[in-house]
Amino acid sequence: MSVLRILAITRKSLAQFRHDKRTLGFVVGMPLFMVLAFGYTFGGQVHEVRTLVANDDMGPFADRLLANVTGDTLALVPAEDEAAAREEVRAGRAWAALVFPSTFSQDLSARQASLRVFLDGSSPTIVAAVLVTLLAPTSAQQGQRGAPQAPPTARARAPR
Repeated sequence: MSVLRILAITRKSLAQFRHDKRTLGFVVGMPLFMVLAFGYTFGGQVHEVRTLVANDDMGPFADRLLANVTGDTLALVPAEDEAAAREEVRAGRAWAALVFPSTFSQDLSARQASLRVFLDGSSPTIVAAVLVTLLAPTSAQQGQRGAPQAPPTARARAPR
């Protein structure tokens, strides 16, 4: 195909846009709208995720771990107990619940601790943000003097 034919077709198409403003709007406006809509929906930072904390730990390590949760990703809210926290997540009033068992510090000293994390799995972006935010303090806890060198394991599951 010759360059002159390509230019003729291009000129004809651009002339049609002058007469039909809706087509020009769809050709230019719709892709721009889609980029903005999908960028807003799937991009950006996660802030103030309501996260309930049921802390039954009798030792210092759960409090130390919670003190190391920094930034504005999680909004930590105390919960009465594990059942109440799980119900809040199940009902959609919280995105996550952290449950520290009463023997968390003892188990952590023995390198066998577990932290239960209950998540509302409806938003993969929020689930990832919660888990990444929780893994950072466990790494920081590892480096503190007097703290055991093995981080607690996080078992994330959807509330039943």
